[in-house]
Amino acid sequence: MNNQNITPETLAAIIAQATANAMAPMLQQQQQAFAELAKTTAANTQLAPSRPSGAPELIRDLFKKHYLVEGQLRRSAKDIKTRGNTICATVLEIDGVEQPLGKFPVGVMSRVVASLYREKRKSTGKTRYGTPPKTATLNREIALLKRVYSYATSEGWVTKNPLSKFGLEEEDNIRNVELPPEDFAHLLTFCDHKTAALAMAYYSTGCRRLEIQHLKWTGFDHETGQIFLLKTKTKGKKKREPVLSPEALKAILSMPRVAGSEYVFASPETKKPIASRFLLKLFQRAVRRSGLEEKRGHISWHTLRHQFVRNGRQDGLSEKVLMAAGGWATRSAFDRYGMPSDDEITDAFRRVHRRIGPKAIMRDGQAPVTSEDSSESEPVKKAG
Repeated sequence: MNNQNITPETLAAIIAQATANAMAPMLQQQQQAFAELAKTTAANTQLAPSRPSGAPELIRDLFKKHYLVEGQLRRSAKDIKTRGNTICATVLEIDGVEQPLGKFPVGVMSRVVASLYREKRKSTGKTRYGTPPKTATLNREIALLKRVYSYATSEGWVTKNPLSKFGLEEEDNIRNVELPPEDFAHLLTFCDHKTAALAMAYYSTGCRRLEIQHLKWTGFDHETGQIFLLKTKTKGKKKREPVLSPEALKAILSMPRVAGSEYVFASPETKKPIASRFLLKLFQRAVRRSGLEEKRGHISWHTLRHQFVRNGRQDGLSEKVLMAAGGWATRSAFDRYGMPSDDEITDAFRRVHRRIGPKAIMRDGQAPVTSEDSSESEPVKKAG
């Protein structure tokens, strides 16, 4: 063939054919390995012998089926959409096949595979903030995996959940960062008006982030500062009516309203609540400028909710009242916020010491006695 007569289209076809011939053995080998993997791992999940029509073949398809069922639930949908995508996109090597977990067959799942997934996420995983995932994050992802396979069991696609006995790792989720009122007042001097008003609302009510961030002008009493949180807008699905402090109420009412928006903390462009990342960026900048992290440790929006519990307990409020005010449904969740600070523990010792009374007084070489004993006169010996 004369090379000068070869057109670009003919040359591209020749290259494509040569590439296909070279890749054919490799693709055939991968398909065989994948088929063997499906056979050897089917026993792990005990696939149902007669699977119904429409049963998902791949793990990513199982997640999609599950999403259609729980997609109507706001929080569950968020879990499946974000964590599910992360799970399915994580690349694992199983029996010589390396690809995203979502592309493996449903029958590949086992406790060994779940352990591989967790270790892979620990070593190479990143959150949306670019940081390695914490134990709590990995536990939520494993819990979602377990829930998805429980759903597959209920649908008859597998006879047994392979992760039913796969345990979660212990979390160190106790929050001990303190931000007493004097430090909080110092922090406010570095905030702009909107960030300061938002921070004061968190600090004085103990509300969750979105409960204040999505606050509407009609959602609170402009005279008393009472906020009306419907049960459909709270995490615990219970109605609450927290009250803003006079300072927080004044700061909010003095903010300029965004024309055409019903939200207090609204974006002038979208008329919707300001993006969480932007608000966090403003708050973190104020924290850095204040220099408080060198003194107190990492400070976030959640630190303000945490401090609400400390302030209430130091003022003598019962834990039952604080749980109801902040919307904690379980004692275990509240305990993560309600741990006493070092100052509170030191003060507890001092109170006990004051209750005990005077310190023990040592007599020469004898056992210690109280001051009351030391004030008693020695018995007088009678003459014999």
